[in-house]
Amino acid sequence: MNLYEIIKYNLLEISTPLAIFKYNTTFKTYEISMHLLKCLLIQDKNDCLEHWEHKLYTLLHSLPRLKHNKYPSYKMLKSLTIDYLKLDFINDIDNNIADMCEEENIKVPPYNGESLCKCIINYYDWLAKELSLKGSVSFQLIKAEINNLIYEYNNSIMVGI
Repeated sequence: MNLYEIIKYNLLEISTPLAIFKYNTTFKTYEISMHLLKCLLIQDKNDCLEHWEHKLYTLLHSLPRLKHNKYPSYKMLKSLTIDYLKLDFINDIDNNIADMCEEENIKVPPYNGESLCKCIINYYDWLAKELSLKGSVSFQLIKAEINNLIYEYNNSIMVGI
């Protein structure tokens, strides 16, 4: 190997955990958002809320330490979740809800897409702050945050009526 290949190999080896982390986090964002929609729209009508909360917990509740033994920053987590969502998921909220209804074989009540998007963004904002500081969140914290978002969403609908 020449010097260029050695440097290239070492750079790839160092960056791989970060690249894998970024890919995994972005990849999970869509599934997390779909489960958030279920929590917000269906709530506990089918006794499934706790299942979806557990799913949210298992999808993203802790992060590995990266370079210099630090957790990913809030800014990085925001770019991998909120900024990524704004590009696609949020702009296509109606189709995502239609997909969810077909997948779950359910009907949802009339909804406010803007309020749903705000709640989803608020969840990621909360999660990014918690994970960047502590590296993990408990199931109880996720459950409490989902309940806060359901309350927030229901209040936003009541105001809109």
